Order: sequence, then C-alpha cells, then structure tokens
Amino acid sequence: MNIRTLNRENNIVLLKLEGVLDYYGTLELKHAVNECINEAPFEHLIFDVDNVNFIGSCGIGFFLSLMSRLKCADGDLMIVCKKHELLNLFKVTQLTKFIDCHYDVTSLFTELGVKNRTVA
Repeated sequence: MNIRTLNRENNIVLLKLEGVLDYYGTLELKHAVNECINEAPFEHLIFDVDNVNFIGSCGIGFFLSLMSRLKCADGDLMIVCKKHELLNLFKVTQLTKFIDCHYDVTSLFTELGVKNRTVA
C-alpha cells in the first residue's frame, strides 16, 4: 500500500491510496492515519482510492471504524472514487449509507468551500 498526503490545508487532509487494501494494507493505513490525527487537528479526512486495486473486509471495517472515531471528534470521512468495481463494493456493503463517496477531488473541494485548489 502506497499512501501519499496530497493536501493538509483548510482543515482538510487528503490521502491518495495506491495498491491493495487487505489486512496488511489496512495496518499501514491505520499507522498513517494515526500519524495524521496526532500531527494536527482537521475537520475532513478524504481518501482518494482511484488507484486501489482491491479492498477486502479489513479495509471496509477500517473505514467504518474510522468514520465512528472521526464523528466523535466532529470530523468527516469522505472517499473519492471513480472505479465502478469499488463503487459497487461500497454500495453492496452499504458503506455509502455512512460515508460520503464523491466522484472527483476538485468538485469535492469546491463543495467544501475550498477555492482555487487543484490536486494532482
């Protein structure tokens, strides 16, 4: 699992994920998210999963657990995804009932009120 921080401004953390979100990928992601949480406060945590090839049950469980943790701290968890396979997985597992899924980062940033911000 490759995890890159693309944004850490305006109370928004954007993490771009690449690879496989299985048991071991989830462990790496937990570590990276804990570092983000300990580093500085934020309001929105966004995961761009367009370059993720697979999300297993551990990954789905991680997102749900993290969503609960962030809600307790008045934070939001959002996912950016264009892949139909992953979007279907999120729908089948009912993840979309609890976590906002968006098609692209630029429109999400606009929705959050961040102006003139482009993300690679």
